[in-house]
Amino acid sequence: METVLVINLLLKILEMSVNSYKINFNKFGNLTGSTINIPLNMEFQLVDQDEIVRRKFVENEIKNNINPILDYEKCKFIPIIPFDGNIGIVNTISYNLHFLNSLNQYNQNSFYGDIGFNSSDIKFRKKSYTKSFLRLNFYDTDITTTQRLLFFVTLFPRLSLTDFSVGPLPPWGTITSVNALKTNFILGDVLVNKDFNSEGYVLYYFRDELVNAPKELYMSAEFNNAKNGSTTRFMSTSNTNIPIDELLNQSNNINNLFTKYILNKVNNRYTYELDITYSNNVQLNNNNYIIDLYQIHAI
Repeated sequence: METVLVINLLLKILEMSVNSYKINFNKFGNLTGSTINIPLNMEFQLVDQDEIVRRKFVENEIKNNINPILDYEKCKFIPIIPFDGNIGIVNTISYNLHFLNSLNQYNQNSFYGDIGFNSSDIKFRKKSYTKSFLRLNFYDTDITTTQRLLFFVTLFPRLSLTDFSVGPLPPWGTITSVNALKTNFILGDVLVNKDFNSEGYVLYYFRDELVNAPKELYMSAEFNNAKNGSTTRFMSTSNTNIPIDELLNQSNNINNLFTKYILNKVNNRYTYELDITYSNNVQLNNNNYIIDLYQIHAI
């Protein structure tokens, strides 16, 4: 009985190990004969396939569980004007804000006096003036139900040199009247003129999104008035007869709400231009972009 147990134990060892063992029958005493059954298994087993397992399975699974590397580096996109395959550098970009008057109409120009400011707000740079701002919101699509806000640009009002009257006699240092100070934001390259307001002249965005094609961005604007705490949203059309529920619909392929920007890489330079056919509020005057924004009028 003990001999049978010893043999069965040896068989288990042989099944669990690939090492070879030598059985010494002299240790079994007066035993004159014995039978050892070694089963042969015909099923497939991986033998010495460690390299294949690591290359085909382990490495792939490691890659599947590592998040992809995202390039968060942003590039500076400069504004251009295309001319028959060539590009022209933009001198200035002007955002002109048109507010509704008492007759629910748009004047040719709107002034800070029209939206509640007085001369002392401007002259003494009160926070009601300096903390007001125009915000440009950039989206990935013009479909409002699915669009994502990508980034925004904040523009604060700034007096230009032409808003000061300078002379040897009074009124030296007089500032343009609040009823003559336009609600516009003029941007330019400070490398050309240090007196320009450079914020918003160039845009910063991810370069890896321009690998296969240009990137289209859609801008909507709003003005935050620190004088009265109101926020005014703007559209890209001066038509006051469009019902509010139809404002998102395009008329004759012209968008009524957004302004379109096209980011691209031209001659190893990151650039952007404004689409003058997408909406009616973008004009070109020599090398200057003029964008007119109109207070949303709901009927």
